[in-house]
Amino acid sequence: MQEIEKPRQLEPIKPVRWALYAFLAAIPLVGLILLILWSFGDGERIEKRNWARGQLMFRLLLYLAWIFFVVLFFAFSGWSLYRLFNGEIFY
Repeated sequence: MQEIEKPRQLEPIKPVRWALYAFLAAIPLVGLILLILWSFGDGERIEKRNWARGQLMFRLLLYLAWIFFVVLFFAFSGWSLYRLFNGEIFY
């Protein structure tokens, strides 16, 4: 009996490959570039492309939260220093 060959796009990705993709995506700058390439590049498998897009959305959310908290920290620390050096806080 002849086995029908599946197209590459329909073959499931093996767990070892998923672990490699996750490891490569975790590298700070290289991972971001790879996620962008995997998300918007041609010829990638659908599940890999969707996974990369989900990772990009999650990273964007984390980056925005990080920026928000850094700005909030510097705003409060600047306000506290302003009050301290203008004599409004007495110890």
